[in-house]
Amino acid sequence: MIAVDTLLAETRALIAAHQPCALIIGAGTGSRPLIKSLEDAALSLPLHRVDESHTSEEARARFVAENRAYGWQRLLPRSLRTPWRPYDDYVAVILAERYWASLAAAPER
Repeated sequence: MIAVDTLLAETRALIAAHQPCALIIGAGTGSRPLIKSLEDAALSLPLHRVDESHTSEEARARFVAENRAYGWQRLLPRSLRTPWRPYDDYVAVILAERYWASLAAAPER
């Protein structure tokens, strides 16, 4: 997780290290100031907003389905298991999948 006050520095470092072709950001509650900061920074990459509704629930379900339960949690149904670590990486994957799906669904020009 990146603190808001270090967002631009971290973003620039990640761009330099990985040279992405675009940035994808969830366009949910509270994203407006982050989006504005990224747009104002002139990072020379396109910034794509993606609907992030229900991504936390989807990510939690995917995390629980893909990661084996340990200890007493093995006795619980998947819907009641609690992830043992943050699962923001799963949210990021879901946002990327939604972005790619939107490109595939867009009519050709």
